[in-house]
Amino acid sequence: MSTNGYPMMPMAPGTVLVQAPTYTLFDANAVATATFFGTPVMGCALMALNDHRLGQSSRAMQMLIAGIAVTGAVIYFGWNLPQAANLPIALALVLGTRLAAQNLQGSAVEQHVQFGGRLGSRWTAFGLGIAFSVLLFAAVFAVVYGANQRTGVMIGTKDEVFYSGTATKDEAQALGNALKTIGYFTDKGANVFVAKAKDGTIVSFVVADGTWNNPTMVADFETIVRQEAPTVGGLPITLRLVNTSLAVEKEEVIK
Repeated sequence: MSTNGYPMMPMAPGTVLVQAPTYTLFDANAVATATFFGTPVMGCALMALNDHRLGQSSRAMQMLIAGIAVTGAVIYFGWNLPQAANLPIALALVLGTRLAAQNLQGSAVEQHVQFGGRLGSRWTAFGLGIAFSVLLFAAVFAVVYGANQRTGVMIGTKDEVFYSGTATKDEAQALGNALKTIGYFTDKGANVFVAKAKDGTIVSFVVADGTWNNPTMVADFETIVRQEAPTVGGLPITLRLVNTSLAVEKEEVIK
């Protein structure tokens, strides 16, 4: 016989004793600790472990998926947010996860302790959070580093044309040579990007701040693209003027 999921052992006629659980559960504070140091994934992972040990495997999986989804959304939408917003967001996630743990599992954890069960160490939650953060940082770094590894051809000793998609090295070389011929490349470290996909060809020029607001200079770039279009397969070409951080400041289709 059992009650509330805990086994009972007979002690005397008409009496029973609930056997102390042999497993541990993590309370809301441990969940909050794991969340703070390891993102909502780790907080929800501890909640999922609790649910699994309490025989609620279905909810455990839902809990883990929710943690992954929330963390993914925070990374995706928070990438371009000001750094000042990071701490308030982190605190909101910690408090929200702690509240969820208390509301969903607080009673079960309290009952677990009343029946002699042990709580999972907050140091364990801390360690798991730190370990996950290290792995997450390594994964993000690898993705960003890989995305920033561009293939290019050097024109002279400092100017470079990078190519991606279905654009070829020969096209990048031809474009670079043409830009050198007309005097755009003067061996001062200018960068140009050419990308090709099913949607067409994009040629991006890294320019000084404000260039995109100068009609005369914009017209000059339009002329360059029209003139050198044959080197990358011809028009139409999407012209982009980007800043030194490679953010697009102006874009237009040259036909």
